Amino acid sequence: MKGPTSKGIERRQRDISSIKCTLALLSEAVTDPANFISDRRLHSAVSSQGALAKLADDRRSIIAMSLNHQRKVAEELPGGFLALDRLRRAVKSALEQQSTREHEAGRTNKAALRARIVELEALILSLRQDLIIVQRAYDHRCAQARSYAKGASAAIRALCEKEQREIEATFSLRSVHSTQNEKVVSIKTARPRAPQHG
Repeated sequence: MKGPTSKGIERRQRDISSIKCTLALLSEAVTDPANFISDRRLHSAVSSQGALAKLADDRRSIIAMSLNHQRKVAEELPGGFLALDRLRRAVKSALEQQSTREHEAGRTNKAALRARIVELEALILSLRQDLIIVQRAYDHRCAQARSYAKGASAAIRALCEKEQREIEATFSLRSVHSTQNEKVVSIKTARPRAPQHG
């Protein structure tokens, strides 16, 4: 009876090495599933015993083989095929749990962003309302000042006009000028709305 040929021994060693590399890959994945969550090939490989046997990865020196052959070769390693299959199922579970965690985290982040948008929209509305109040108060104050200045001396009237121009120049720096209906207008356009006196 002839013994194994050198080619047979070489192939056997290659197959054993491949399964060892598969075990190393599975050990990495079960330890850090987040790092493998986007590896669709690994997801597919751990879905069943047959799929894992067909896994091929040249970079990791993993070669595809039949399930029966993988079973036979794995029995030569500590723990046998049972250890390999147990690790496969552990990786499958770890990837599923990681996927669920990331999905839930994504839903939480979206909900938080929606809540923040609602909060900012409310703040914008409040600021617009405050701007309308301030602009109306300013227009009213200017109208009063002009009314009071009419009965004063020419010097007082000139001073009043000068100071109001300075105030208007400051207000013109605003980026938004709102009316009560939230239309954007200039200060001079808004002024006629103020009550007139005298």
